[in-house]
Amino acid sequence: MIKSISVIIPTFKREQVLLDTLSLLIKQIKPGDEILVMDQTQAHEPGIEAQLAAWNASCAIRWIRLPEPSITKSMNLGAIQAKNDLLLFLDDDIVPVSGLVGSYKKAYHDAEDSNTWAVVGRVTQPWQSNSDNNTSGLIIPRSGDFNSTQRQFIKTAIGCNLSVIKQRFIESGGFDENFRGVAYRFEEEFAERLTGRGGKILFDPLAGIQHLQAARGGVRFAGMHGKSFLPYHSVGEYYYFFRSKKIKHKLMSSFRRLFGSVCTKHHLQRPWWIPVTLIAETCGFFWGVALYLQGPRLIRRPVLMENGKIKLAVFSPYPIQYYSPWFRGLARQEGVDLKVYYGFIPGEDQQGYGFNTSFKWDIPMLDGYKWEAVPNARKYPGFNSFFASSTPGIGEVLAKDRPDAIILIGWSFLPLLQALRACRKLHIPAIVRGDSNNLKKRNFLIKLIHRNLLPKYDAFLVVGKLNRQFYLNYGVPAEAIFQALHFVDNGFFEARLNEVKETRPAIRAGWNIPESATCFLFAGKLQEKKRIFDLLSAFEMALHKNPSIHLLIAGDGEFMQQAKDFVMEKRLPVTFAGFLNQIEIVKAYAAADCLVLPSDYGETWGLVVNEANVCGLPAIVSDRVGCGPDLVLDGVTGYVFPFGDIGMLASTLLKCASDKAKLAQMGTAAKKLIKDYSVEDTVKGTIEAVRNVLK
Repeated sequence: MIKSISVIIPTFKREQVLLDTLSLLIKQIKPGDEILVMDQTQAHEPGIEAQLAAWNASCAIRWIRLPEPSITKSMNLGAIQAKNDLLLFLDDDIVPVSGLVGSYKKAYHDAEDSNTWAVVGRVTQPWQSNSDNNTSGLIIPRSGDFNSTQRQFIKTAIGCNLSVIKQRFIESGGFDENFRGVAYRFEEEFAERLTGRGGKILFDPLAGIQHLQAARGGVRFAGMHGKSFLPYHSVGEYYYFFRSKKIKHKLMSSFRRLFGSVCTKHHLQRPWWIPVTLIAETCGFFWGVALYLQGPRLIRRPVLMENGKIKLAVFSPYPIQYYSPWFRGLARQEGVDLKVYYGFIPGEDQQGYGFNTSFKWDIPMLDGYKWEAVPNARKYPGFNSFFASSTPGIGEVLAKDRPDAIILIGWSFLPLLQALRACRKLHIPAIVRGDSNNLKKRNFLIKLIHRNLLPKYDAFLVVGKLNRQFYLNYGVPAEAIFQALHFVDNGFFEARLNEVKETRPAIRAGWNIPESATCFLFAGKLQEKKRIFDLLSAFEMALHKNPSIHLLIAGDGEFMQQAKDFVMEKRLPVTFAGFLNQIEIVKAYAAADCLVLPSDYGETWGLVVNEANVCGLPAIVSDRVGCGPDLVLDGVTGYVFPFGDIGMLASTLLKCASDKAKLAQMGTAAKKLIKDYSVEDTVKGTIEAVRNVLK
């Protein structure tokens, strides 16, 4: 039994007619009922302002001021703020029949079908009379005629006199806030979603209003259709054509509207308005298509936790060795039911891409959490390009499992955008964790893509300072950003280091590294972005001034043979250890005194710096390495040199080799700093983001 009702009235630039409407409604309000005035007017006339304030102070209304006009958004906000189980949306320029509020309560009480989720009341327009009703007595969706006297179930709605059960309204997503301007046909689209979920809409003529259609305020801000360049009158319907499942021929419907808009008596008599209308309609068409491509903007469905747990999903294009500890940490969290989806599971040959050798990671990658490989449309999926992998079925997978929220590992591969699109369609909050930064200047097109892409995410997990600034520069609100710093499995590296550090002399001897030499380490793929030849050239320069230095190269790749040829030609004291898996790489850190990473902009972070720091090594990095501002504090935990400046890199190598005590001191400081970059802290930040998007 519906006992109380929340009346929601969105208003914009309405003055006396708003007070008249409220005066009539206040008389109908019973204890427990409420009236919410969603006011988008910046400033009312003094008398109007005073009366609204007085009613608000006496609790006759709840006067909620909103910063910007939006019909659908203001109505959604009203629904969220409402205290009662039944919502009633009314226009701000109406004359309600006596007993309107009571009629709605009675309609739900008397409804024979328990699936009656919404009730629409009678609407008498200015050109109609209360004694009129449409010819058949039936509601004709496209006619907009709700002046019937016949009680009936219908498939459409009208927003100026509509009631909905709050729970069903929220579950259905509320009104789509992509309906902009006059928001034409937003109620019809909502009705489709409501009935599509199994709900029914009852038309009750006893719950009637007379719609005044006041000459000022409301949607009149958009000007008169046919006499304005503005697209506000047309964008809603064009968006509806593409959004609605009922419209099969979307482009045909759009062209019919476009050309039909100028085939009117008004335009035949005043042909100079034809180009004006065509401009407005064309702009509305492209705006509507753009909004459709962005995906609907609905109220997020409430989280119904199974067994008291949040169903959290992660989508990654493929398993990444650094992320497995994060997933295991999330899976261990009380109150979290985690499942990780992968675009594909690479074989040993695929895993070796860029390393110049086939291998399998020697640490557990898929243990400790639930996971599933999503069917891939590519015969031989890979990660060497954006389109190398494709998972168009991710939407069906997510629709079946219905996670409460999902974490997407960046946007650099097609499957990640396919997953994002599925999230938008299914109204699943999407959290992104990537490591992009603004060190590299981007062209206009890339910036445009970023500006259109980032608003589609609900929260952002930042891996460091530059990554945070990247999001802020694109206008991401600070409250949507959560800290989930780049980390490695500190415990694993510390434990492994303790196993091998006592054998440092033997390890050095095995790699022909003199015990007295200062050993610099390069760890990574020998590829273009790593700039191995910058390091080799700088090392050659430094060697002329200090022959007691050595270079250890742990890694493989496309430049391996060229690097060996360079070393052979120059007769440099360089050891090539080849590719070292996770267990073996710690031996390289134990043997070395300092890490060097001279990479270009492609090194958006550089997790080998984390690994080296955990093992007590300072680092020398170029100023284009993303982790620099976080991990390499100049003269404290290492040194930063200008990218490509081989002379400066050589000088830095000499500085480190000349003061081993300072080098050890920086290593100790780096080991202390890296403790703040842990899986535990990243899990904590992740959970904060998840709980935030599920509020």
